[in-house]
Amino acid sequence: LKDIGSAMTIFTEQMMNDLGANSINDLLAFAPNTDPFVNSLTDASGNGNAFINNATLYVTRGGSTNVVGQDFFSNGIPADRFNSEAFTFTRGPNAILFGLGNAAGAFISSTKRAKQKDSRTVEQQMDSRGGHRLTVDLNQMLIKNYLALRYSGLFEGMNSFRLHTNDYQRRHFFALNFTPFK
Repeated sequence: LKDIGSAMTIFTEQMMNDLGANSINDLLAFAPNTDPFVNSLTDASGNGNAFINNATLYVTRGGSTNVVGQDFFSNGIPADRFNSEAFTFTRGPNAILFGLGNAAGAFISSTKRAKQKDSRTVEQQMDSRGGHRLTVDLNQMLIKNYLALRYSGLFEGMNSFRLHTNDYQRRHFFALNFTPFK
């Protein structure tokens, strides 16, 4: 990365653990020259209702954008770290190189891949408002050096300071790695 002439910030899994960040919205506070996009009159799309259609809006280098992708493909699914190994944030004109086409910047997450080793992780988080988050990450090598399967699951119930505004998520993710030739 030191030889790349682009403004990039990489948030690894270890760094997200240290920051206690679970999503792109949590990482916006730590990305340089980046703020959440807040404007009551217009929005990034210009029609006043992008907050309904876009889960993540942010401003970087003066331009508002909502380019969020996973493995270099744009999607409308909010990115979360339960199924991501790293988040890459690029800002400025070189963000166009990711293929998503916005000079203001882009957040790209890299999904977890099935690996040729067995591992199991269970994490539980709780907050002072009674919210909870449970993540499960299972990686199983089925046939040594040929076939591996990975499952990641999320169950989250977050409470807000406002009454009756709760956020619940139940998500699942599978990955298969088949390597027939060496």
